[in-house]
Amino acid sequence: DDAVRRVLRVKVACGLLRRAAASTPAGGDAAAAASRCPLFDAAVPPMGDAACVGCEAHRAAARRAVAKSCVLLVNEGGLLPLPAGEGGRPAAELLVTGIAADSLGRQCGGWSLEWQGCEGNAFTTGTTIADAIRAVQPGARLVSGRAAGRQATDGRTAHGHARTRTRTHTQAYARAHAHAHARAHAHARARGHSHAATCAPGPAPRLRLTTCLPQDVDGLAWLLAHAPLSFPQAPSAGAASRPVAVVVTGEAPYAEGFGDVEELRLPPADVRAAVALADAGWAVVLLLVTGRPLLLPPPLLSRVAAVLVAWLPGTEGDGVADVLFGRAPATGRLSFSWPHAMDQAAAAARLKGPLFPFGHGLQTRAVG
Repeated sequence: DDAVRRVLRVKVACGLLRRAAASTPAGGDAAAAASRCPLFDAAVPPMGDAACVGCEAHRAAARRAVAKSCVLLVNEGGLLPLPAGEGGRPAAELLVTGIAADSLGRQCGGWSLEWQGCEGNAFTTGTTIADAIRAVQPGARLVSGRAAGRQATDGRTAHGHARTRTRTHTQAYARAHAHAHARAHAHARARGHSHAATCAPGPAPRLRLTTCLPQDVDGLAWLLAHAPLSFPQAPSAGAASRPVAVVVTGEAPYAEGFGDVEELRLPPADVRAAVALADAGWAVVLLLVTGRPLLLPPPLLSRVAAVLVAWLPGTEGDGVADVLFGRAPATGRLSFSWPHAMDQAAAAARLKGPLFPFGHGLQTRAVG
């Protein structure tokens, strides 16, 4: 109860419950009024109704919450919102790539279905960011984050661009459970602990590229030279507007100490992809799926046209697409300052000279 009171005090102080309080008549139903607070633009079923967990009304509210929480850090030349096109035809060439573009696991993060979270799309129902983008612009090309720069396809992912559904919840949980325990075992063994003596057996954890991105120009040039990518040149003739590449990147799921890192770095493969696309003539939108600020090295920041932080949008990737295409305005602001370098990892070190200050957030208007 004490924890709930603290949360409610903050919401009252921020004015989130003001509309509900004003619309509650004397002796009225406060719970019903609370369902009409600014986050819930329409009444939703009672939260105590277990049968409605994950129902469309709740997902619609979650989608609005995702859109409201996105923070636009950079928007050169007013690139966002992107044109959605008419009659099913794309308004501009659009390419989507990045390790987090087609992953509900990365969108949900840790403490979701499993303690350490899950990779991939098999563990829950939802819409990935790539699928949400292609629901608006079906002609968008998806370049797999696992083979970025090697293969571009126009087809849909295996699960289509609707909601991804697990075969059964039991199978999904067993898979996620085994994966999380395997990750914990490997982590403990690397640190010299004997954590996994009682862990359930599971598949070996997936290997992840952990090479840190050098922050200087020479370091970035080294990455490009040693792992070049081959993206198509941006189309010029006949393009209705500037071709756009959305690079969806961020962190792997984690919880507690398993998320401890030495450097707040972006995945190097996605950095290479963003740079290669920019150098090939694409306007690059860097879309961050993360629970904490990640460093944006100057060679990367100078190349991208827009940076949008989606945080951990969970199952509702449509909320991110709403902001990208202007169906919802970008209104979010940073609740902390964004570090310029690792020596500003501690919040106190960002009082002077952060990359983006507390409260920063560019605004856009909804279109249509």
